Amino acid sequence: MIDQDSIKYFHALCQAHSGLELLVVSKYATHDWIREVHDLTGWVNFGENRIDSLEEKVELLKDLPIIWHYIGPLQSRKVGRITQCADHIQSVGREKELLLIDQCARALKKQIAVWIQVNDSHIKNRSGAPSDQVPMLVGLAKELQCIDLQGMMILPEKGDLDAYQKLDQLRHCLDSRLKLSAGMSHDHLSAIRHGSNMIRIGRAFMKK
Repeated sequence: MIDQDSIKYFHALCQAHSGLELLVVSKYATHDWIREVHDLTGWVNFGENRIDSLEEKVELLKDLPIIWHYIGPLQSRKVGRITQCADHIQSVGREKELLLIDQCARALKKQIAVWIQVNDSHIKNRSGAPSDQVPMLVGLAKELQCIDLQGMMILPEKGDLDAYQKLDQLRHCLDSRLKLSAGMSHDHLSAIRHGSNMIRIGRAFMKK
């Protein structure tokens, strides 16, 4: 079921902040739930972190103008499938991944939107590049033919609100036109205060 109060809250929040987009994290949802949310709100950005689920939902909802974001970790053997299904890949953290995405996109004759995931945390197995590697990745992404660089994404340690300020500073050092995908249900207001252009919200929309 859909939490109508959360829908109303985030809809008003996006209206109050010019340029703020909402990414509905739909990895826990059925395709029918996604359809209902889209019909209620008109939101088009939906995010998945598993390629099998992404492929299934893309097929079942191909009649809707949904923009699909892949937000999970990247594995080389699955990059081709992800590039084919997704419109955006938000979890790029290595040079190898950028080159492989560009190669797959060229084979598919498509442009794909990419976000560089920044990771200065010490959480084991979390994707992303440390801040000192991000300038190189941003420069490379701008050079690749089939990569449409959108900006940077971050998933900081819980409670690390300074991470958003540091990300905004990094953005302005590199290219102030870059967008930031930052903030979730528990910390979205802090992320917005520090310049987030896209917040990623999931479980808040699901009725308990």
